[in-house]
Amino acid sequence: MTSSTISNGVQHVQSGGAEVAFRVDGQGPGLVLLHSAGSDSAACWDHMIGQFTDDWTVVRPDLAGSGGTVDGGGALSLKTMAAQVVAAARAAGVEKFDLVGHSLGAQVAIQVAAEYPEAVKSMVLASAWPTHDDCRLRVMNQATLGLVESDRRAMATLLLLMSTSPAFVAKIGDAGVAQFVENILSSTNWEGMKRQIELNCVSDVREQAKSIDKPVLAIGGSQDTVIPPALTREVAGLIPNAQYKEITSGHMLIFEQPGPFVGLCRGFLRDGLV
Repeated sequence: MTSSTISNGVQHVQSGGAEVAFRVDGQGPGLVLLHSAGSDSAACWDHMIGQFTDDWTVVRPDLAGSGGTVDGGGALSLKTMAAQVVAAARAAGVEKFDLVGHSLGAQVAIQVAAEYPEAVKSMVLASAWPTHDDCRLRVMNQATLGLVESDRRAMATLLLLMSTSPAFVAKIGDAGVAQFVENILSSTNWEGMKRQIELNCVSDVREQAKSIDKPVLAIGGSQDTVIPPALTREVAGLIPNAQYKEITSGHMLIFEQPGPFVGLCRGFLRDGLV
C-alpha cells in the first residue's frame, strides 16, 4: 500500500497494483460501508450516509470493478478485495472499524473479518450467502451474465424485478420503472459488473464465517428472491453467536427500507441492540 491522493473529493490509494477509490465522511470511530455488485460507494450509500456521519468516520471504498477503482482487469477475488478495503481504511486513518456490507459487500466483509481480525470490531451483513454451490444461485448468475453480454436493457429491467418487492415496483409505477432502467444503463460499469458476477459464481465464505469471533448481525429481506433469507440465516448460523433479523423487503433492502435498515445498523453498532 502507498499513500493516498485526493481528486474531486474522492481519495485514492494503491493496493496490490490497483488504484482504489474511496470516500471519507463524518467523524468518530471508524465505519466501513461495502456496496453490492454492479453498484459503487456513492450509488449504494449516498442516500443514507448522513444517518451515520454524526457518530462515525465513514469510509466507503469502491470495490474492484466499480466506481473509480482501477485495476488490471481479470478475475476478481474476495481476498484481493479485502486487502483493498483495509488499504482504504488505513489511508483514511482508520485502523480499527465496524463493517456494514450488502450482498457482494457482505461477502467481502466476511473475508475482511476472517483475514484481518485485528482490524474489525463488529459487522452487519445484509443479504449474505454462504456458497455459490446452490442450484438456484447458479442458474441466476449464469442468466445475468448472459444478459450483461447480450441485452443490457433486459438486464437492467430484470435487475429491478429480481431485486425489489412487488410492492416497491407498484409504488414507483411505470415512470419509476423506466427511470430506474435508464439510470442503470447510464451508470453501470458493465465490464466490472460482469467480473463481479463471475466472482459471485465462485464465492464461498463458509470457512471464513466459522472463524469469525466478532459481534455480527445478519439481515435478510423477507421477499428477497436474489438471496433468499434462508441463505442469510445460514450464514448467521455459521458465525458463532451471530444474530439474525429480517426486513420486509426485496434484495435492495437498503433502498426499499432505508429507515428500518439504518435503525438496525445503528442500534447494533452503537449499543448491541437488535
